[in-house]
Amino acid sequence: MSVHKRKINKKKSYRLTSEKAIEELYIEYYFSDFEGKNVFNQQTTFAELNIKKQANEIMNSINIESSISKNSIKIKGLITLKHKNIFEEIEIENTYNKIYEL
Repeated sequence: MSVHKRKINKKKSYRLTSEKAIEELYIEYYFSDFEGKNVFNQQTTFAELNIKKQANEIMNSINIESSISKNSIKIKGLITLKHKNIFEEIEIENTYNKIYEL
């Protein structure tokens, strides 16, 4: 069972660092993005939020950010629904939240 599925279904956590990050994401967006949705919609929303968060962390890296903007690199995510053989591409905006000062 995926980390996302375990969190949505309120299953026991293994207390891994990655699970803590997922749990914080779920708590942060619960009322705006998860409450009242069925499990399937929660899972796809959760996956999309997780992809965007990870992409944002990559883009905020000092070493990577300049290469992304200089070379016009686009970052995209992919959500797969294996049981339906469906792939959903997620567009990631190339906007940067500066985490450092010059």
